[in-house]
Order: sequence, then C-alpha cells, then structure tokens
Amino acid sequence: MNAKDKIITYLETHKPASKKELIAATKLPVNRINQVVRDLLESGQLEIHSVTNKVNHYRLTDLHNQRVKAVLDYFEDGSSATSGEVSDITGMDKTTVTQILISLNKQGELHREWHGQRKLWVYSKSAPFVFGCANHLTAFINNALREVRAS
Repeated sequence: MNAKDKIITYLETHKPASKKELIAATKLPVNRINQVVRDLLESGQLEIHSVTNKVNHYRLTDLHNQRVKAVLDYFEDGSSATSGEVSDITGMDKTTVTQILISLNKQGELHREWHGQRKLWVYSKSAPFVFGCANHLTAFINNALREVRAS
C-alpha cells in the first residue's frame, strides 16, 4: 500500500487528522506525508476541516459530502430528531453527526430547537410555524396572556 492509500484509508476510518497524527498512524516520513497531503489538497480529494493552534486537521472531501447528504436525506420526510437518533440511523459517529447538524443549522438548512424536558437539541428540516404571529416574542406574550385569562 502506497503513502496516498494509507492516508486515505486512515481518514476514511477515523476523524479528521493533522499531519502529526497521520505520521504516527502511517509511520511514513514527514516529507512524504507533506508531499502527499499537498497533492491531495491540490486535487480536491482532501480539505482542511479545522485549524487549532495553527495546526490543520484534514478530512476527505467526498466522504464529508456523502455524510452531509445522508444527514439531509434523513430529514427529507419532515421528521425531527436528535443527534443521537440520526447517528443510530445513519451509522455514523455521534460527534461527527453533531458537527454536521450544527453546521447545517448555521447554513440555514436545518432548524434547531432546545427541548428542555429532554435537555437536548432537536433538529428538523424547517422551523415550526405559529399561525397568525410571525414574531416569536409576541406569540410568547399572547400565549402567556391566554393562560392568565383562562385561570
């Protein structure tokens, strides 16, 4: 197995990794890792996932896109779920699913709502619609007034 295959195989089965982690896992020389990572970045097979303390963490572009598509496909039927439920259904790691869900929420693809009784975030394809009131604060006040008047 050549250096490129070792790096790709490691990134397919593990979380995004830095060059240092790739060196430790594949036991390849530093200059060979640097060369292969540079080539994979240029070809678009690899992308920078995050930067922590000036250390780049890399992930496979196609694999990440497949994971995002699997998560979005889960929500196509209009259901809502927690990250744990999506993780169980898709078979992906829970931390990876959580990162994808948060990212999709920031992009506006998914709606995220805090479920206080269960103490976790619940994700859905679209925000719940309160008929007759677009302002959530006004809806909250109207609901509170209704409760006070009913008692």
